[in-house]
Amino acid sequence: MPASSDLYLSEIEALRHAVSDRLLKDEGWTTDAEGRVINEVGRVVYKPGYVSAIRKILGEGTQ
Repeated sequence: MPASSDLYLSEIEALRHAVSDRLLKDEGWTTDAEGRVINEVGRVVYKPGYVSAIRKILGEGTQ
């Protein structure tokens, strides 16, 4: 069972938004295989594991 079972719906939606394709595109960010978020000039916005951890919490896989 994913950890999201103890979260409020608004918290789950916030996490989904944080790793959504739309937010990433709007901010000019990309992700890599390590789960990092990288901005348009190559600076790491979020450390390795950020995207993959959130997706695990949401029960949306390990990638």
